[in-house]
Amino acid sequence: MATKVEELMKLVSEGKLEEAGKLAREEWGQITSLDSTQRESLLASCAPADQSLVWLAVLSVEVKQPLIDWSVFIPLITNFSENFSPEQARLHPQAFCDLIHQFTENLCVNRKAILGINSVRSVVQRYPPNEHTLTAVHSDLIQLCLAAKCLKPCLPYLARNYTELLTEKSQFDSKYVVLYFYYGGMTYTCLHDYLRALQLFTMCLCVPAIAVSAVMLAAYKKYILVCLLKYNKMIQLPKCASHLVERVFKSPCGHYLELAKAYATGDHRVVSQLVRHNVQRLTMSFITLSLEDAAQRVDLSDSNEMEKMLRDMIEDGDINACINQKEEMIVFSDDFVDDNCAQTLEARLKECMSLQQEMSKANDQLSLNPRYIQKSGTSRGGGGMDDDPFADDQLM
Repeated sequence: MATKVEELMKLVSEGKLEEAGKLAREEWGQITSLDSTQRESLLASCAPADQSLVWLAVLSVEVKQPLIDWSVFIPLITNFSENFSPEQARLHPQAFCDLIHQFTENLCVNRKAILGINSVRSVVQRYPPNEHTLTAVHSDLIQLCLAAKCLKPCLPYLARNYTELLTEKSQFDSKYVVLYFYYGGMTYTCLHDYLRALQLFTMCLCVPAIAVSAVMLAAYKKYILVCLLKYNKMIQLPKCASHLVERVFKSPCGHYLELAKAYATGDHRVVSQLVRHNVQRLTMSFITLSLEDAAQRVDLSDSNEMEKMLRDMIEDGDINACINQKEEMIVFSDDFVDDNCAQTLEARLKECMSLQQEMSKANDQLSLNPRYIQKSGTSRGGGGMDDDPFADDQLM
């Protein structure tokens, strides 16, 4: 077993935690240079409550393996999260938080986020010195809840007022604070609590930063959309927001700002385009639909307005459909392939007219056939009912 690991275990056993923390921070690379046999031996020889730094070292290696056996790793990290010593974990906060970040990322990438919620929730409960301290691992819990579409476990931690920050580096790193507010805003948006979502997106944009990040850009876009959902207009950011935000984001958020401007000026093209989009979605769900039902589904006033909208969209080639005015029904079709719907309809009409002419010609020829005339006359004169004047052998 590596000498540094033995030294670390001895210092912890003797209660010399400050020295153990210094050793862990300075020699972490050597401490974590363990093979699989050594890792198994260490986990079997000590409990996470007694030797949290050793367990942290082993799990930090395990979580970075290319192929993780989740059936083995999940029980290990669950045991660690429920029993680790917060005091020891805070001796090397960067390594501890890196473990949780890597664990969260692996679960999300492998679409197993639901498996990590309980473990990370235990960490969020036990790691901070008090409930009013925000840590870097808070954002991991919210990220897992969003990825798993299981939002309830993170709500108590979003509802708290935090007055302190516990950072894992000597210098303040705003990344995970920004992520906490961003994921929180997304969570409340999912719950349709738009006011609380706006508050968190605003706080995300107000976090002090030397340069704006991709997370802040995403938060600003969602801030604009949630403003429209809540107030139907763009709300100016507070003065405490980063001075870089509106200036730097003006170009990449151009389409969002144009949408907000359209809402503010009452531009009905926004609503009209939304209705047309909703009509297009109906074609993916229905083959036939009544005009009245369709009008209700796309929020139009009545069937007449719905019919007018459909005619415009058919003419523009946006949808393939026909309207049965007698029964007030719509029939959606995927048959048309031409971009110009009017040309397609004209071609179909010509085909139908040609077929009608052929049928009329055949009918005229049949009505002038001597055998048909003779047979039909015999039938009218009292011929047998079993005689078929249209039988092929009678007309040949």
